[in-house]
Amino acid sequence: MKSSGTRTTLLILFALLLTLPLTATAEPQTAEGFFNRANVKLGEGDMVDGAIADYTKAIELNPKFTDAYQHRGVAKQMMGDLDGAIADSSKAIELNPKSAAAYQCRGGANQRRGDLDGAIADYTKAVELNPKSVAAYSSRGSTKFQKGDWDGAIADFSKYIELSPKDANAYNCRGEAKKKMGDLAGAEADFAQAAKLRLLPDGFPPPSPPR
Repeated sequence: MKSSGTRTTLLILFALLLTLPLTATAEPQTAEGFFNRANVKLGEGDMVDGAIADYTKAIELNPKFTDAYQHRGVAKQMMGDLDGAIADSSKAIELNPKSAAAYQCRGGANQRRGDLDGAIADYTKAVELNPKSVAAYSSRGSTKFQKGDWDGAIADFSKYIELSPKDANAYNCRGEAKKKMGDLAGAEADFAQAAKLRLLPDGFPPPSPPR
């Protein structure tokens, strides 16, 4: 499950990238300008010399720039710098304790580092701050699966399904948890629904299911 949990985390990070503003000036003069250019570079995969450097410049110009810390944490996590991602996410949380995205990012880094309890605590806070966060329920369910908490995983994956009923991966994940519980009929029903959704034009194709 560890490798699948990592894949799920990275997919969620990639989804977050799609929400970043993609506008930038050629030669930034302000913290916002460096931040916007960093978002473009992050979307292009230009991490260290590009996005991270520009987020760092934005922070130098505005040390209370919460989003710059949070986004730099995303970039560091994608680069595998988990300690750096946790440090930046924690700073974003310090500046804005109501940032669900910062808790989500820190939870992902904790999960990948193997601190499953810390990850669950962060995802739980993200859920409290944003009860409609598909990413938080999906990630917390994945982490509970890693811990062998099948009931908890099923509950989170069920909420994942409620919020995103056309996502085949949600049914796949819940099916795997049900299979671990010995509910083979329930698992087969979820796998069948996942297969059905993959055939629909607007269904979301899933990554590999948890193991």
